Amino acid sequence: RSMSVSPKHHLQDLANACTSRTTTSLNVVPLDSELVTLARTARIEFVISSLAAFGSAATGRIIIPNSIAQWKKYLSLKGKGESLGGEEIQFFGYPEPIYTND
Repeated sequence: RSMSVSPKHHLQDLANACTSRTTTSLNVVPLDSELVTLARTARIEFVISSLAAFGSAATGRIIIPNSIAQWKKYLSLKGKGESLGGEEIQFFGYPEPIYTND
């Protein structure tokens, strides 16, 4: 278009553009209300599980180093002290056998 369009014609063109109808199909799929509810529930569950994972990680950062320190403490006790004897007890995690009279 040339620049010689009058302001009146320009306003009419804008008005026609705003009120004109198009025949283009939007291919809109209707949503089922149950599907919307499931999507909302899934979002809530995601947030809750994410917060739980963050909490577990924070707990692990505290518990794991403490457990390792306790394990090293148990290992350092090997060979210290005397046993009172008795039958040997099979107990996983101790650096030497444990006896029933101990």
